[in-house]
Amino acid sequence: MIQHTFESQFRDIVSRFFQLEMSTDEFCSEITDLWIQQRDKSYEKKRDWTQPYDQQLIEGWSNSIFTDEEFQKKWAELWDTVGSDSLFEMLNSIHSACSIYNPQPEFKWELNNDEFRSEVYKIVTSFKLYY
Repeated sequence: MIQHTFESQFRDIVSRFFQLEMSTDEFCSEITDLWIQQRDKSYEKKRDWTQPYDQQLIEGWSNSIFTDEEFQKKWAELWDTVGSDSLFEMLNSIHSACSIYNPQPEFKWELNNDEFRSEVYKIVTSFKLYY
């Protein structure tokens, strides 16, 4: 069985969505599955730590020991996401958009199908991954 990389899985899901090969519900389901896989994979690293390095880093940033830029760099190094941060950020942003998608919005802050597609397009193009 061929093991697909996170990036190739992500690109495939987004591409199929933009090519109208899947519904918004299917897209959000696949994005959520991928998000869960990546979250769990990241947290596997934490089991081997001898200290709560992530909490220490957040505390240091909260106490202004690190600048935002230093924090982001150290965070990426801690979670071994150097060079792929934008993919994780993009996945998180799209996953968040999925959480406010509603085909028939009841609240002003919810996104209907057209608004959702537009939001995903904005997210993807803002990261300049595809276009």
